[in-house]
Amino acid sequence: MNKKLIALSLGSSILVGCGGGGSSSTLPVSASGLVTFSDDAGIARLVNTETGQRIYLSTPELGEVITEINSGNLSSSPSSYLSDITVTDTSLPYADYGTGTLTVGGQTANIYSWEDRTSGAGLAVLAIPDIGALAFNGPSSEALSNLPSGTHTYVGTEVVSPRLNLSPVVGTFSMTADFTNKVASYSGVNANTTMVVNNMSINTSTGDFAGSNGTFTYNSNSQSATLYGSFGGNGASGVAGVYHTNDTNGTFQGGFIGHKQ
Repeated sequence: MNKKLIALSLGSSILVGCGGGGSSSTLPVSASGLVTFSDDAGIARLVNTETGQRIYLSTPELGEVITEINSGNLSSSPSSYLSDITVTDTSLPYADYGTGTLTVGGQTANIYSWEDRTSGAGLAVLAIPDIGALAFNGPSSEALSNLPSGTHTYVGTEVVSPRLNLSPVVGTFSMTADFTNKVASYSGVNANTTMVVNNMSINTSTGDFAGSNGTFTYNSNSQSATLYGSFGGNGASGVAGVYHTNDTNGTFQGGFIGHKQ
């Protein structure tokens, strides 16, 4: 299966579909790279240039995917078929879990999906034969508007896995955002892992935030990590993002979706 094709197919169609699309023939999507790993995979932020809504994409061949998205030649998503997501588990604290498929070029990938019940923020992991996984998430079903002031608490769902050996484990996170002082902190807990990042800077114009001073712990072994995220929705009602360990391979990777309490 073509790695670049499947990344473009789901990444662009999700962003345009969630953001309301555009009237022009070219998809209103731009992409910027956040990190590139030693195997040329990496993480990008995709932005709907008409609405400002953003999603995060973890993909093989990061540079080629970004070049293709930003080429201005994407008149539509590559030919594909995205099935309906069937919800199979509603017992998680904050999100519903479902499964589906994406077919590109006659080959099919399984999709594992989590959707926050309050904000509508969604995260999807694709299990792709002979490739591994692609991950997509977005902060809400709406672009950011009316950013609040003061300090607010967020809670939600965290999914973490070795990057090259897909085995997602689901946990929870809590987050504090001080929009007046433009700083945020994050704490995620899974069965065998924790992720903590403090003093992340918030861009109050875009709702984006990031921190490279995180600590990821797996079975009591700790290493540094970086987290990227965005707030979305009216009053910054939703939040989502991704993180990775700071080794050159990005050995562990996580995604999170949540809502303001």
